[in-house]
Amino acid sequence: MKRYRVFLLLAAGLFTQTVFAQPHGSNAKKQLEEALTLKGGRVSLESDKELLEPNESAALNIMLIVPPTINEQSGEANGDAYTINLPTGSDPNLPAIYKTKNWKIVEGGGSLVRIDDNSYTYKGPATRPANGVMTISVELYPVGNTLPKVILLKTLYFADNETAIVVNMPAAGINSRKYINKMNTGMKLPATATQGMAPRAASRMPADIQAKLAAAQQQVNAAQQNTGLNLSAITSNAMELYDVKDNFTTVKFTALSMEMYNGKPYKQEAGNVMYTFQFSGKGVGNHPLLKNEKSGMSIIIAPTKVCFCGSNAPSADDKVLCDGSVTILSMDDNYMTGYITSKIYTAVGKTIYQGFIHGKFKVRVTSMDQH
Repeated sequence: MKRYRVFLLLAAGLFTQTVFAQPHGSNAKKQLEEALTLKGGRVSLESDKELLEPNESAALNIMLIVPPTINEQSGEANGDAYTINLPTGSDPNLPAIYKTKNWKIVEGGGSLVRIDDNSYTYKGPATRPANGVMTISVELYPVGNTLPKVILLKTLYFADNETAIVVNMPAAGINSRKYINKMNTGMKLPATATQGMAPRAASRMPADIQAKLAAAQQQVNAAQQNTGLNLSAITSNAMELYDVKDNFTTVKFTALSMEMYNGKPYKQEAGNVMYTFQFSGKGVGNHPLLKNEKSGMSIIIAPTKVCFCGSNAPSADDKVLCDGSVTILSMDDNYMTGYITSKIYTAVGKTIYQGFIHGKFKVRVTSMDQH
């Protein structure tokens, strides 16, 4: 893929993300020194989950980005940026730059258990907090005199929706956005030609009109039987579709609404966010988002921003590994439920930003005999 010149911007002085993860090489110390000149702007508090069920736990880690060196003549990056755990000083090539203090839960309840100075396990509350938000903070004190004190925050959401998708890409201006599905309906197929009509009106309907309605209903039912597709599901704004020939599953949402933004309520009545992902295989179990022509995802945040990974990249040059998985928890003739977590990217000119997406979902099943 293309080599991009990478600019990783700090969002509100608190968060940042890497672009591509890779092991650090022989120039690690030099690159680390460059990272340290950024006055604390490359540290962030990260979680392996953005959305928590009752009493669920998440792993919290303080991360440091090490940017690539830039070729002064071409302006291109020499390699890729990568993340490391905030150095503790145990490695002589990675000196400690900060000491952490005062890990605490700012809001939402739950508990913290120390793993080491830079890593904690957070256990969420048993019941929904007042606003459905949990916030954790930690203070970073510089070892020397060249860096400022930094306070890092992490926002997590309580999983109280059937479908909730959280996107976090601060460097691109997407700060812990939580999207929900307010509708999950499709075309309703009546049992009789006059179902839903007032009895009096139905009794007065001319016989020829009743016959035409009955014939139309039979045609719809026949189409559903012949195709093996649930027409109510396939016209829903939240659906799955399994491709038998190529053995992959597509999940699609066409009208997600933003409910929360960076821990604050956001009222959006009409959903305008489209989210699609696909993976090899079908049914209950874990499905990795593999690096092939089938796995991928995209979320279109109207009107202009598109986030992507895998096969859903806007061009071959932008294709990057999702590095995530889909877990299907249940599936029957009507619904499929599960979780998804993955890295996700967006490109602005020659700048590419990385973030994370994590969510739970419930969608209508379109094929009537696949589970």
